[in-house]
Amino acid sequence: MKNIYQKILFPMIAILVLIGCKEPKSTESYTMMTILGTYSVDIESQKQGENPKSDLWFEHKDKNSFNLVPTHGMSMAIVDSKKLSNISKEFIVQHPLEKKEIGKDKLTVGKIIIFKTGEGHYGKLQIKGYRSLHDFNFPEAKTYLKERWKRSALSSDDSSKYNMVVAYKIYK
Repeated sequence: MKNIYQKILFPMIAILVLIGCKEPKSTESYTMMTILGTYSVDIESQKQGENPKSDLWFEHKDKNSFNLVPTHGMSMAIVDSKKLSNISKEFIVQHPLEKKEIGKDKLTVGKIIIFKTGEGHYGKLQIKGYRSLHDFNFPEAKTYLKERWKRSALSSDDSSKYNMVVAYKIYK
């Protein structure tokens, strides 16, 4: 009888305990967007291109140097967290935010940025990846980039981190 417990019952209990200890899935939903290199973006409307409500500018000084620059009253900060879902609105509201650019060395895949828009809404954003200068196969490129600009981009050397792919949530 002892052998049955060791061979069958204990492993089954261990499996049930592990299943019960899984982290609950987040119920939050996130907006995915690719911020075009050299473009400004209004986070709240998801519109890109300079306008009085733009929150961020994805500045490119050259093909190897870029910054994320807050505009029109936006403030932000990088936070140490592995999961976007671990960051609450309450945490963001209490955290110090700055109207200061974030440089290339800190804009790595997985990095999380919390923010307050110029319109006063708090949010969080995670860098999910980058798209190259020569990649036009995503919705924002199809919406905002003109054919003339695409031809010009293709005539220059490619840059692997020209457009930033992000997931974000705004608390309204």
